[in-house]
Amino acid sequence: MYHKDDIIDFLTNHIESPNLKLQSMLLDLKCDTVFMQVVCLAAVGCYITIPFWNLVNSREYYVELYKFFQPLNTVCKLWSENCNEVFEGEIDPIFTNYPHKTDDIFNCLICNIKNCDESARILFSLLTKCLTVVMERQLVDGGKYSQNPHQQLIQNTCNAKITKIPAENLLGELDYAIKRKRNASLVHHSSIIMLKRNRTLQWLKHKSKDAK
Repeated sequence: MYHKDDIIDFLTNHIESPNLKLQSMLLDLKCDTVFMQVVCLAAVGCYITIPFWNLVNSREYYVELYKFFQPLNTVCKLWSENCNEVFEGEIDPIFTNYPHKTDDIFNCLICNIKNCDESARILFSLLTKCLTVVMERQLVDGGKYSQNPHQQLIQNTCNAKITKIPAENLLGELDYAIKRKRNASLVHHSSIIMLKRNRTLQWLKHKSKDAK
């Protein structure tokens, strides 16, 4: 079992030449209230946000996400009302196939979850309640894809991305291209980006000279 002082010593020894911001962080951790809040956030990350992030970066089908969202909504609603099981010991992960990646600092924080006071439980319940509000808003109509999809729909949407991260990357690349060539048209920039993204040049390299 790691205690607060052990964690502070661990962080101090593993931070080379800490700047003022890191020094301030270490001083904040010496406060019991702040430390409990950090442990609480680590618990949210361990059981909810990190597995969820692993999920959205996986190769799951978009139309089968209901298998994850519905249990997540149920558990968050339960924890928003009573989260004692979280602070009393280990619990079963919501996404068994997408556990969080452990590291020394993270494990140190989770080891202290049983020592958290009532303020940490209130904060954890508040955070899960906020997550529940967002999910309830998204699932208010039952969800278009809230049940087992037929195989044809899975095939039609097999390349649909779970997140908008690829689109954000494209917009970032477009913004960079426009700054480099301000006089070029939007059609020109879009064509160049599309040419690079769909790997047309690689495809052409493997074509023979006689190919039509």
